[in-house]
Amino acid sequence: MAYPKPLSQKTIDKMFSTWDRQTVETLHTYYKAFSDLYGIIQLKDAWKIFKKFNPKIHKKEFLEFSEIVKRENVQYYIIEEDELFSDGRAIDTNRFIILKDLVRNNGSYKFFRVIDLYEMQIGKPFYDKPNLLEVADDPLYKEKLLPFIENLTFYDGENKGKKFSEACFLTFYERVDYEYYKSEKRKSEILKKAEIPFSTK
Repeated sequence: MAYPKPLSQKTIDKMFSTWDRQTVETLHTYYKAFSDLYGIIQLKDAWKIFKKFNPKIHKKEFLEFSEIVKRENVQYYIIEEDELFSDGRAIDTNRFIILKDLVRNNGSYKFFRVIDLYEMQIGKPFYDKPNLLEVADDPLYKEKLLPFIENLTFYDGENKGKKFSEACFLTFYERVDYEYYKSEKRKSEILKKAEIPFSTK
């Protein structure tokens, strides 16, 4: 199922014309934070977190917002549960907020990384501390996180002993893309990614 194309901002503004402006701004802020911080989160879980911070905004508004923002050009997708899982149900609380960067372009592997991340989250609590918005939008993450990642070391495989900043290769998902695409130009673009350090990826 193809994701719907974004509507013009004028149309989106019209759809929100009866909404309280502050409510819309607040929901935009939290939906973005959820995608940045978790990568993937189901609306029923996002609501449990959100209501701790903004109890004056009703659940009905929180869920209806997902219908409208799905057609807006934002950095995340709103995906129905039955689009991700064959036994999923298309009900509003089961929708997911998903960071766009996790979604692939090709057919059968489109949600590969999304499902991987979702499975890794099972049984783990979501971060819901009072500084949630600050953590989700931390401008210092490159200063704090990147040096740490660069110095991690592979403990097995062909890159054993190398730091992440020294290892250059095609990742599993890039190899999948290489096999999927027929265009030589596209394949060439993918091969160039083998020159990018793993820590950067």
